[in-house]
Amino acid sequence: MKAEIIAIGTEVLMGQVVNTNAAFISQSLSELGIDLYYHTVVGDNPDRIKKVFQIALDRSDLIIFSGGLGPTKDDISKSIVADTLGLEVWEDQETLAEIKEIYQRSNRPMPASNVNQALIIENSQKIPNEVGMAPGSFLKHQGKIIAMVPGVPAEMKQMVTYHLLDLLQNELDDKAVLESKILRLYNITESQLAQSIDPVIEGQTNPTIAIYITDSEPTIRISAKADSSAHAQTLIQEVEDQIRDLVGDKIYGEGATTITDKVLSLLDQEGIRLNIIESGVHSILSSALLAPKAPHGLVESVLSFNDNAKLGKYFGHSELSSDQLQSLVQDQATALAGNGALLVLGRAGEANKLLKQVSLYFAVQGQTHHFDLDLSNRKTVSDKQIQVALMTKLYDLIK
Repeated sequence: MKAEIIAIGTEVLMGQVVNTNAAFISQSLSELGIDLYYHTVVGDNPDRIKKVFQIALDRSDLIIFSGGLGPTKDDISKSIVADTLGLEVWEDQETLAEIKEIYQRSNRPMPASNVNQALIIENSQKIPNEVGMAPGSFLKHQGKIIAMVPGVPAEMKQMVTYHLLDLLQNELDDKAVLESKILRLYNITESQLAQSIDPVIEGQTNPTIAIYITDSEPTIRISAKADSSAHAQTLIQEVEDQIRDLVGDKIYGEGATTITDKVLSLLDQEGIRLNIIESGVHSILSSALLAPKAPHGLVESVLSFNDNAKLGKYFGHSELSSDQLQSLVQDQATALAGNGALLVLGRAGEANKLLKQVSLYFAVQGQTHHFDLDLSNRKTVSDKQIQVALMTKLYDLIK
């Protein structure tokens, strides 16, 4: 099977966004033994996308589109594929209802353009999107396979890992069943993890073990081939048991569950309703706690400040000591209808002004916890890395 990846997006073509999706999909195809012959990048131009697709149809058996499934006018991948193949496109009412529900839960009106995300191609199989809104597409047409996944890396990775690989495995001449299981870990680096489970990795044949970082979190994928799903899962369980013997205390979940998902679930289970104060941290925690998938009513209020001086001024102090900050977060824990509070303070590194140092204060059930995160020894730090580090600490405190 000859495969080709087509990345859609002018931002990718112009180098404004690095095409990491192609690398991930390429590695995933390699694990199935699928030969990848071409990588193509094309901008958001209907005529050029159609031409690139026609070329791919002439030379490849499997064509995977990355991007162009969103709600904007330039997200036209499905329509172009359908038009080129002479197929219809229609709204999938189940998907549309799910999108509407997401907006309703967050008390926001749904823009009419989001209907575009619910489109499906005639005769295609919908690929679920457990991370975002737009489902993918899997289509077999005249001896060709056309798969379409989102351009958003987190959505693409989830879709490829949990759905597309299994669909492709079923199309291969080798009818052995491929099963995979994902283990999610925390409080351990990628290199520490590799060293910890090296005895298991050293002897791997089938199942195979892959360690990688997803959304700034260490992840293990165990994949097994067998003559049946049950047999493959048995092989996976044997390897998983060995891994858990070595790093079981670092495993917090499985599958697509992230550390943020785990924290959201625990907060909801404990009935915690938060008042949040953030200063100089780009809404790093409130953005996750107010996300569409967050439990309804989890956050009672948010106070956000550009810097700590403005925070102090708001509460009548030129500068707030650690004791005053703890007192402040204790007071906020019972404000409005809340029973918990988060105070997050950030300070940028001197050299490049990146956020590298963060203090977290968490008050709940009459207790206040304080945690300092210092990543100033790193050259570059992303907000996502800081968010995961803070969520990891919250998970430790709540579980």
